[in-house]
Amino acid sequence: MLTQLKSDTARVNGAKSQGPKTAEGRAKSSCNATKHGLSSRNPLVLECENEDDFQAVHEQQMEIHQPATPAEKDLVDQMVAARWRILRLQSIETDVLDTEMRRRQENQRERGRDDIIRLSNAYTTVADNSRAMALASRCESRFNRMYQSSYKILRELQAVRAKQSNEPAAPEPTQPEPAIGEPAEKKSYNEPKSPVVLAGGAGDSPAKNLESDVLRPQTRPTHPKPEIRNPTSLLATLPPIR
Repeated sequence: MLTQLKSDTARVNGAKSQGPKTAEGRAKSSCNATKHGLSSRNPLVLECENEDDFQAVHEQQMEIHQPATPAEKDLVDQMVAARWRILRLQSIETDVLDTEMRRRQENQRERGRDDIIRLSNAYTTVADNSRAMALASRCESRFNRMYQSSYKILRELQAVRAKQSNEPAAPEPTQPEPAIGEPAEKKSYNEPKSPVVLAGGAGDSPAKNLESDVLRPQTRPTHPKPEIRNPTSLLATLPPIR
């Protein structure tokens, strides 16, 4: 735990520091928060190259190919990177030959010769004594293959996307609407249908039999009443009393 004396001393020493005063010290101090620096600049553009030239190439490729999805944009970015490196290799090849031609121009024997002759001599010297031209040629071939491969995949993706956009949408199944004034009935095609048996004769229709059953009065069954004879007639049948 810091004591009061150490705390006061640190405060006094901190007040004396005014930071770097020179331009070099301030430049170093501005990079104190830098961890790796990979995202602080464009990794495809060197310090001797122009960022605006790279952006011009990027915008040109985007305008030509018109990517519409993230996958298509990644392919265009790969094409831009390959194209930018091809342009760099072309500049390197030109500078190598210019340097050799300037060196030969200083030679007394090369001053009176034609420029084409000096160029051919410079190319021969570089090709025989240096591996720079051969390495640049191999790298340029590799970047060309990268460009062509990305371009082929990009065209395939765009063709698939265009085909999907031109296909008509599948129609949705529709059900017939009920007539005006009739309630919609729910039909179930999975339930078994049971036969309906209605009372009636063989020649009567089901509707007629149903109507007759509804309108027929509900009567209770009647039993035959016993026959009541005349009492006098009953006495006449009795035998006489003696």
